[in-house]
Amino acid sequence: MYHIIGNFSAGPYDNKRNKTIGGATDNRHWKKNLLEVEQVQDFTVGEHNLGEVFVVKSEFSPTSYAIQGKWAPIYEYYTKDENGEFVRIGSGKINQETGKMETTISIDGQDRSNDIRYGTEELAKAKEDGTVIQFDSSEYTGKSTKTSRKDIEQAITTKAIQEHLGKGKQIADITQVKDIPVVTYDEKGNPQTKNAYMVACVENGVESYEMVCIGEDGKCETYPGMSKDMFAKKEMYFPTGMSTGYDKQTSLNVLDKKQALETFKTKDGVQYSVYRDKDGTLRVAEMREHANGNGKYAEELDSYSVMHGDIEKIKAQSKEDYDKALTLLKAKQEEKTTGLRLENKEDGSLSL
Repeated sequence: MYHIIGNFSAGPYDNKRNKTIGGATDNRHWKKNLLEVEQVQDFTVGEHNLGEVFVVKSEFSPTSYAIQGKWAPIYEYYTKDENGEFVRIGSGKINQETGKMETTISIDGQDRSNDIRYGTEELAKAKEDGTVIQFDSSEYTGKSTKTSRKDIEQAITTKAIQEHLGKGKQIADITQVKDIPVVTYDEKGNPQTKNAYMVACVENGVESYEMVCIGEDGKCETYPGMSKDMFAKKEMYFPTGMSTGYDKQTSLNVLDKKQALETFKTKDGVQYSVYRDKDGTLRVAEMREHANGNGKYAEELDSYSVMHGDIEKIKAQSKEDYDKALTLLKAKQEEKTTGLRLENKEDGSLSL
């Protein structure tokens, strides 16, 4: 699928966000989650062909757009200027009476980054002049490609992580983990937290694991305060019951066990182990001490998969590419060495 990268003024997706109305008001600081981007070639409404248009579907938080207790989806329309920058040319919202998505678009070539607002007379004149068109979302045609919220998130996240890892490592899996504590504290002594990304990557056929985070500037960095524990790659035990209040008997009951692929630990000794679930998806668990002090158990953390690849297939392909490159390098070195040989000339002299 073709990934569309650009600034559509939408906030990051949070799959834990409460989507019901919670008393939010429209103070022009709209919060919105990007749901989908539709790239439309030959975007046509009636007799008007606008060429390439990007239709951005989002969830907005102003209460004026609330329908039946949930945020209604909003559509925004963008084109690109001569510099390749996105220019907002219109927007639309659901009419609560008709249920149709009604849209207003400016086609006068001007930058309409702000909301298009017209009075009744102004709108009638603009429509007559052909500088504004109004329609519902079922009325436009054109060849379109849709990119979902997960596709957008995956493309942006993967790009940032790949830049951090460098070109040599190929990403196989990315799993986002909620609120792992950083070993720094605010003015009240509370630990700072960030959303971490656990990344499985492959280089020269060898897999490895990195814990990273992405800042507000969109740049990826190694997760602060973490280091790899080289001596903690061992079996992880997931006990039955809740994670607290174990007695001596229940704390030893095991529901499942997994092999730790990599373990990270903070400066104060808290361990986070990487493993794969029964579907092969990358997961992370915090290693906790049993109440009776007899060993550690694994507590799965709140996480979801951003992308999931076939690690074995990627390792095999990477190893094959590495072996081919190594063979080619050896052949070139051998050719260079054997090319430097002595030859007898007819006059009895020697030449290289």
